[in-house]
Amino acid sequence: MRLTQTDRVTLKQEMYIEVIHELERDHGHAHVSEIARSLGVSKPSVVQMLGRLEEAGLIKRDHKDITLTRGSRKIAGELGDRQAVLHEFMVTHLGMDARQAEHEACRLEHVVSSAFVAGLRKLR
Repeated sequence: MRLTQTDRVTLKQEMYIEVIHELERDHGHAHVSEIARSLGVSKPSVVQMLGRLEEAGLIKRDHKDITLTRGSRKIAGELGDRQAVLHEFMVTHLGMDARQAEHEACRLEHVVSSAFVAGLRKLR
């Protein structure tokens, strides 16, 4: 089985990447206070994690502006793809309400493997 970029990061890193991606999409960049608010954590916790993400080459910091690197954008894309596949499966095959499926898919995208998602794709 081939590991994807997403299989190589921790759950916590995924959560930060996803939030930074959303903020970057909406505002062009993220700030510590926005990340803290989105994740419901303290600013010092965000600063600590950003240091780890920067050290791992997953983010860039330019003064207060935080952006994803090419590698972490790929991870964000993989997470979005996982969520879309999970959502489609839940609505189409399980008959779930679209809103409930969106909530469940958002949570599950972080715990299922790429092999699991590949298996769901085959059921389309």
